[in-house]
Amino acid sequence: MDIQKSLPSLFAQKFPLLQVHIVFDGEKLPQEIAKIIQSENISYVFSCIGMKSQEYRLLEIFSFLPKEFPVV
Repeated sequence: MDIQKSLPSLFAQKFPLLQVHIVFDGEKLPQEIAKIIQSENISYVFSCIGMKSQEYRLLEIFSFLPKEFPVV
């Protein structure tokens, strides 16, 4: 869990202009995570909770984003 908490500083070393938001699964509901993605205009979302589970979780989160929100 320590590596996940240090991700913002690790990314900042290589990509100083990159803003990183860390949300741990289980700390927020999918609709809350979707709201963060939209309000912060987050461009990339990574999920690292395990194969298949991460895809289902991302689909669940993305279902709460407006249809016009650019999900690629």
